[in-house]
Amino acid sequence: MEKSIKNCRISWIDFGKGFTIFLVVVAHTFSGIYTNNIYSDGFNTVIEVLGESLFLFIMPVFFSLSGYLYKAPRTFHEYVIMLKKKAWNLLIPYVVFSIIYVLMNQIGGKSSEYTWRSLLHIYAMPISYLWFLYILFFIFVLVGALSLIRISINYQICGYLLAFIA
Repeated sequence: MEKSIKNCRISWIDFGKGFTIFLVVVAHTFSGIYTNNIYSDGFNTVIEVLGESLFLFIMPVFFSLSGYLYKAPRTFHEYVIMLKKKAWNLLIPYVVFSIIYVLMNQIGGKSSEYTWRSLLHIYAMPISYLWFLYILFFIFVLVGALSLIRISINYQICGYLLAFIA
């Protein structure tokens, strides 16, 4: 008998990713509150500290949970299949939500930070907070390529730390 997809999932990882996404929404809501000075200075400061504290850890935790089940490709064919899946799951939403973000920016009319022309450059300059989808995809590209050419995980970690420090 074939296992169902539901039985193959690890519930605490699903919960963790869902919860970190919820915390991203909360942090952005707090950011909107203190940026627009909706409440008194004292309460605004509390909201700002809470929001900025959330921003310190939510994306690293989400990235860690996303990579927890990562299986390194053993062949070039597996690598290509993985990249196709990741492109479908990360790059398609990246493009779609970039279009929606620019559309909402243009309809709102308050900010001209992103224009329709900005969409032509999303391959190099991500739109606003959507950077995390773009970066997560390229993390899978890099780690997959390094695993494929058999760079040991210890050397990879040293390289990532050096790149981070530089």
